[in-house]
Amino acid sequence: MAGLKCLHKASGSFVYCDDSVLQINSYQGKKGTGILMSCSEHQNGNAITRGRVDIDIMGGELTKIVIDGQVKKLLGWKQNTKVECLDLVRQ
Repeated sequence: MAGLKCLHKASGSFVYCDDSVLQINSYQGKKGTGILMSCSEHQNGNAITRGRVDIDIMGGELTKIVIDGQVKKLLGWKQNTKVECLDLVRQ
């Protein structure tokens, strides 16, 4: 499987990460590729948020998407969004 190459600056959008703090990383292994979009705690509009999106591509097929978005509240972090799609198969 060929590695991922960006011809232009990598960019993305994720509601829990302001564009100015969003980090996009990819890694290549023997079995496939992983993409991670993430940010740590930051002021995001009227809220303090953090989050991450994990994407796995194995053997050229999308196999996993995990979305985790959290909002800081008075008593700590609140899980606002958690979506896990594991072991995906093409239909």
